[in-house]
Amino acid sequence: MWDSLRDFGLWKNQPWLLIRDFNCVSDPSERMNGAPVHHHEIADFAQFKHDAGMIDIPSQGPWFTWTNNHTWCKLDRALVNQEWFNLDQNSNAIFAPIGLFSDHSACFIKLFNGPQVGSKPFKYLNL
Repeated sequence: MWDSLRDFGLWKNQPWLLIRDFNCVSDPSERMNGAPVHHHEIADFAQFKHDAGMIDIPSQGPWFTWTNNHTWCKLDRALVNQEWFNLDQNSNAIFAPIGLFSDHSACFIKLFNGPQVGSKPFKYLNL
């Protein structure tokens, strides 16, 4: 899988967003209550991200995106390349609670934040 994704991503000089269940963690902190995370489990994924220039976009919602009600893991993620990041630095992934649709969190992508609308100062008018 990693070679196919890497090959696909390397010839793309356009913005690229990849959302999927990668079925692996990228750091030991991304698994709770399961078998310990070993280096060989995360090495291929880390190499793919490096080679393809992919980074996680900021996310909201639950940290862990999959569970079997014993082990909790972050298996689902949204990755973007540098071209995407240059185009839209404000996009983020929003993960729904686990169990809403399946044993994974559904992932929604918020694109292109509009102008921030803040509170307007109150003005007095003396007549």
